[in-house]
Order: sequence, then C-alpha cells, then structure tokens
Amino acid sequence: MLGEAWSGGTLSCCRSTPTAGDESRGWVLMVIAMMLPTATPVFRSVSNRSYRSRRWRSVVGCMLGYLAVWMAPLPVLLAIRLHPVGTAWWLPTLSCALGAVWALHPARRRWFAKCHREIPLCPVGIGADRDAIKQGVLTATGCVAGCWPLMLACAFTGHDLVMMAGGTALAFHERRAFRYEPTMLVAAASALGLWTCL
Repeated sequence: MLGEAWSGGTLSCCRSTPTAGDESRGWVLMVIAMMLPTATPVFRSVSNRSYRSRRWRSVVGCMLGYLAVWMAPLPVLLAIRLHPVGTAWWLPTLSCALGAVWALHPARRRWFAKCHREIPLCPVGIGADRDAIKQGVLTATGCVAGCWPLMLACAFTGHDLVMMAGGTALAFHERRAFRYEPTMLVAAASALGLWTCL
C-alpha cells in the first residue's frame, strides 16, 4: 500500500474511481495492516491458554475467525463505493462524524467490553479448534461494531495513509485500555474528520 501511494505521488493507495477488485483488495490489505496487529493481545492470550503442542494451530484459528468477521462489511463498502456518491469528498468526513457520535452511545461501551472478553478454551481436540475460532469471531465482532465508522472513513478516502495511521493508533490504544474513554474517541474521530477536509 505504501508502494502504491509512493508511485502515485499521493497519500492514498487507491484510484479515485475504484473498481470492485481494487476496493476488495484495499479492504483486505487495510484490515491486515491495521486490525490484525492490534489484536496481538488476543492471539497471545489464546497461545498462552493452549497446550504448547497446539499453540500455533490455535492462534491461526483465532486469526482466521477474526479476519472472517472483518470481511462482513465488505459488501456494504462495495455497494457504497461503486455508487456515484461513493467518491464524494464529504463521505469520509461524515463517517468520522458518525464515529464521534457513535463513541458517545451506550451501545459502543458494550461493544468495547465484548471486544475485550475472553472465553474458556477447550484444551484438546476439535473443541479446541472451535473455541480458538470462536474467540477470534467474538473479538472481531466487538471490534467491527465499535470501529465501523472510522474503518469506512479510511476506505472512503481511498485508504489514505494518514487516516490509516490514525485509526491504527486509536485501535492500539483501545485494545490496551482498561476502561472506556469516549472523550478521547470523540477527539480522535474529530481530528481525523478535519484531516479529511484538508
């Protein structure tokens, strides 16, 4: 993504008139670049709670469950991005504003808690594989429900590198936070919204 932005002389790695293939590839790369690293505490926890002989298997299962949930918003993104309004300059700003409002909603606090929840893991057999995948799905469900406005804003900017860096920093902070901090989320979403106006 950095290479594409560099070769194009822009801060975004996607074209201004996206295709379904470009957007799908961009979304997958964005999720891998932004969200997978922020979930390392979950993967570490799954590894620590698994027998040594099956740690990698459990971590891979957790990752697959996590990534599968993050693919769920892709059809919505494609429907918006391939519509004529999907490249409007105000769309990422609107998404950031939604992110700021969503941070103040009580449901956002509940999704934050779900994103941090750990479930018991079966120690062996097919149950262990199932539980590892289930942990990834549970964590990602909370992440998607909590972060969808800002992730869409990143996509609406054509995967702007500043937006992605800001979103990643925010996700890292939230993943390591012990309590929910809506004021900080509102400030961060507002700052990213201002960046989209520049």
